[in-house]
Formats: sequence, structure tokens, C-alpha cells
Amino acid sequence: MKSRVKIHCGTPMVPTMMFSGAEFYCISCGSTQGLFGSAPSTPETPELLEESKENQERFKKVAADCIPMGCMFPDCEKCKHEQHLNHAGQEDLGKSDAAYNLLAGGILEEVTDATN
Repeated sequence: MKSRVKIHCGTPMVPTMMFSGAEFYCISCGSTQGLFGSAPSTPETPELLEESKENQERFKKVAADCIPMGCMFPDCEKCKHEQHLNHAGQEDLGKSDAAYNLLAGGILEEVTDATN
């Protein structure tokens, strides 16, 4: 049985654990959906897999600054006792907020423009 790809706004959604209660992100509009969300699933094709890989790379560029709720970084001593949000510095919190705000509106155009 072939794997399936979730499609939203005509592009593959990015699988992620970045958002509470949502496992998929649309880079086009910023929509998030849970595992059983309403975005249609399509059988994977080589073209869809390539587009999905590109979407994931775009997402990673922006999401790298996000600090998800409950996140505990393995290389942070304080994270052994509490989530990173509880002790992150103002600069890191600002970067995280900015990244989440960018993700909220979709990143397809912003990331594409930045790489050209």
C-alpha cells in the first residue's frame, strides 16, 4: 500500500509536532490540522514527495527559532528540570515569537523570496 500525502492549498502539508494538537502545517496559508483533519490525502508520487521535501526544508528554516510548549532541549542544563519556555532569555523568546507569527500567515512566499 502506498503512503499518502496530506494536501492543503494545492501543496503537501508539512508533518510537525511544533503546534499543540496539530500534526500538519500548510506552508501556503499557515493552517494547521490534526492527524484526522479535513485536508485530503493523496497517494504519494515522486513529484509530491519532492515537493513535500522542499516544503519541509522551507518550514525548518523558519521553525528553527520556535520554542514549542513543553520543549526540553537535551543540551540545556535547566531543561532537565523544566520546559525551555520557563527559562529562555528575552532574545530567544523574541525570535520564537517572530517565527511563530511568520508561520501563522504561511511562509511559501517569504522563504521563496529570501532564497532568490
